[in-house]
Amino acid sequence: MKVNERGSTLPLVILAIALLSLGLAYSFRRTGAELRTYSDQQAAVDASVLAQSGISQLVSGMSAPPSTGTLDTVITLSRGTVAIKLRKLRDSTGSTGDVYVVIANATSTRSVAYASNAPLAQHSLAQIIRIAVNPTPTIAVPSAYTSLNGVTHTGHSTYDDGGDRDGHSGDDGEGDDDGHSNFNSTSLPWLATPHGGFTEHGDGESHEGSPQDLGDQTHANAAVGVDWDGMVNHNTVHADYTYSDCSHLPYGASATMPIVIVTGDCSITGNHEFDGTLIVEGNMALHHDGSGDPTLKGITLVGKNLDDDGSPNEYGWVASGLNRLCPTMSQPTRADNMNGDPHFHEDDNQAGNAEKHFVATGSATGSLMVVRNAVADNVPVW
Repeated sequence: MKVNERGSTLPLVILAIALLSLGLAYSFRRTGAELRTYSDQQAAVDASVLAQSGISQLVSGMSAPPSTGTLDTVITLSRGTVAIKLRKLRDSTGSTGDVYVVIANATSTRSVAYASNAPLAQHSLAQIIRIAVNPTPTIAVPSAYTSLNGVTHTGHSTYDDGGDRDGHSGDDGEGDDDGHSNFNSTSLPWLATPHGGFTEHGDGESHEGSPQDLGDQTHANAAVGVDWDGMVNHNTVHADYTYSDCSHLPYGASATMPIVIVTGDCSITGNHEFDGTLIVEGNMALHHDGSGDPTLKGITLVGKNLDDDGSPNEYGWVASGLNRLCPTMSQPTRADNMNGDPHFHEDDNQAGNAEKHFVATGSATGSLMVVRNAVADNVPVW
């Protein structure tokens, strides 16, 4: 029996179109759901980044925290706004001990929402912050005069001592065997150099004790507790004055004991006195003339060579050849030259007064810094 199949093609085509339409509709629905999910994720990420950016901008833009310990403000960024609430958590007697919390509630306004009625993405962060303080630079030297270059003495009648001299009146400046009572118990060698670093070609030498042998150059460098790289390359020292040479040093006795950085060479001639910390990145020379000899009280740090003649007096701590601690800096190539009868006296009082002027970087401005690993995500806001 033959079956008449005319007219069956149209229903099959309609059925195929219906099935394809259902598949296409499902695909559109699935794609729409993925777009919604992606848009929500993008908005959430934008809001989170905004909150972090708001905290960073607050911290970097504040030269000092509010005196009241409270701050409410709104920071506008390119992708949204951040509502900031700053509160002091701990009030200490010193500004460096104060601790704050900043709560940042960010609203992303630039993210593309899936629907016009979709709420704007928000994210909140809480971050502990504190006063930004770098450690106060410390200086530790093994002797009254420490030379990482070594020293050649070609003069005569040199007098040096490492007895702790406090610079009181009645001190005759002639060493720690003068019978005066103005010496503390601390005593350092008058000179310290790398192994074999002291050569005597003079006459009439008078030293208090023998120079200290610091071992080879590596051990000698390690014996000097000076953050030279931080001082000259990373601004860990707040200088009162910065000069290219010593032609404009603030000479004269000074109770303030200023910190002076000289970026080039330093030459001081005649009867000049400098009280404070003198940081010379190049060479330093002390010269006698008709008016007398230079006097340095405090801390003297020299990057390359320290040379002297006549009878300069140095009370405190002296170190030379410090560029050897930073191999990338210009290196000294010879020993220091000591001529005439220079006087080097280790003086904790003068050096201590100079060191008191060193301050922790940032304490003067009270700028803020983020405390690492002290952040909370999605905190309640009010």
